[in-house]
Amino acid sequence: YSIGGLIMAEDHGYSRETKDRLTNAVEQEINEVGKLVKHLCKSSGTSEVLMRCARDFAANDLGLQDTHENLKQMLTIVSQMHEQADGVTRSSQGIMDITKKSSS
Repeated sequence: YSIGGLIMAEDHGYSRETKDRLTNAVEQEINEVGKLVKHLCKSSGTSEVLMRCARDFAANDLGLQDTHENLKQMLTIVSQMHEQADGVTRSSQGIMDITKKSSS
């Protein structure tokens, strides 16, 4: 006889009808458990939680992209400010050199 596709070689003297009823009962129980699991998942709101998580993740991803772009712009500004500070330092040094020469 077979249960769930497995062929059982043992024969304990049960009639074919008894074996078929047992197989059907096992299949029905498996189907009922499947329905119960489906109902539990549906009633627990798992899909809603997953959808909310996906939506929040997408929103955070956009925020991260904006933050990344802002950081790139800030790095460009910092680099420009360093160049300007170097220019001011060179100009100050030049002024100090001229002042020293004129006072000598």
